[in-house]
Amino acid sequence: MTTTIPIKATPEYYCNEKFRYLSIDISRLTQSSCCAAKDSKIDIEWVKHNPGNLFNSPVFRQDRMMMLSGQAPDSCQTVCWVAEKQGQISRRLARKSNEFTHEQPDVEVENINLLLSDECNLTCVYCCKTFSTAWQSDLQKNGGYLSDWQDDRFKITTRDLLLSKVSQQDTMQSGPAQAILTEVVTMSYNPNFKSITMLGGEPFLNNALLSVIDKINPDSEKLIYTGLGVDTKRFTKMVQQLAGVKKLKIVISAESVGDLYEFVRHGNSWQRFQDNLACLKQHNIDHEFSMTITNLTFFGIKHFVNYVRSDRINFTLCTDPDFLSLNVLDDRTKSQTHIWVDSLPASIRNVIEHNIQITPSEQNRRNLSDYLSEFSRRRGLSLEVFPNSFREWIMS
Repeated sequence: MTTTIPIKATPEYYCNEKFRYLSIDISRLTQSSCCAAKDSKIDIEWVKHNPGNLFNSPVFRQDRMMMLSGQAPDSCQTVCWVAEKQGQISRRLARKSNEFTHEQPDVEVENINLLLSDECNLTCVYCCKTFSTAWQSDLQKNGGYLSDWQDDRFKITTRDLLLSKVSQQDTMQSGPAQAILTEVVTMSYNPNFKSITMLGGEPFLNNALLSVIDKINPDSEKLIYTGLGVDTKRFTKMVQQLAGVKKLKIVISAESVGDLYEFVRHGNSWQRFQDNLACLKQHNIDHEFSMTITNLTFFGIKHFVNYVRSDRINFTLCTDPDFLSLNVLDDRTKSQTHIWVDSLPASIRNVIEHNIQITPSEQNRRNLSDYLSEFSRRRGLSLEVFPNSFREWIMS
């Protein structure tokens, strides 16, 4: 059914990603309209009775109708609306996704983000249990972080424990997962479909990766996000199997080098990162880079950009949790912003220079201090990888 409604959309609450992107988490059976929006449960029975139409399920249509009526969907609250109320340039604004593109709530999906599983051997400093089994293990073994945090990001729930007992194979072979995968394959053959992005967890740790990619429309672009934290022998074998895949691109997620890299991307070594990157180059696999900009990765972005010497770098702002936002930094670091960002493209440099000047709350600083102290203590890491002024400020 196609519904046309009066257009009252405004740049304040409009995001064209809700009309183009679909994110799916196979293991949790959840969906969202982009990789940053609040998720919701997939109604498997609805999917079975409406094949190829998941992107127009009631929850997505409702959000799009709200935007077209000039209202703010709650699903975008944490990542975009809160940041914008604080005066920050949000993910939505940085990507220029507030530009008006659609007039109807019924649309065909153009891009799918597919999270096959949360299996990952890294505990990246800005990540969480949703995307990493290593993070789940930390929380199960050592307990949570920030006891008064507003949601369950930093603690293990009963549902988490139940999901952790289900094997990767059992998850992928389950009826609901197969129904979703069938839906994904069907949507990939829609006329307007452009790309599928395999997310994690670490996709190269999922044994179903190759078979899923093989079923996707060969004429669509296929991207695989990776932290290059996989054992090099396994990684090389899988890269060799992927070498003939049409329209394939590997997107490498990293923001720093050396000791700071090993702090931010705990669980991987800088040497293994370099070895796996060399493997991609050796096999002529098309690749680019993705950098997540937080207050902790800020100190490494210049060095990483200089290391990769590539103009194919995507930048994503982190505003959740808020104490990892770019503006939660000491005054001395902020006064030296130009030193850290002078090698970046003007588009992201301008965003950084704007957001970094917003004054953080004292609660932001305390949460950052408590979190970073506990994160480093559990892993035996030294905060010496950060500048003196930053360390002194968070501990003040």
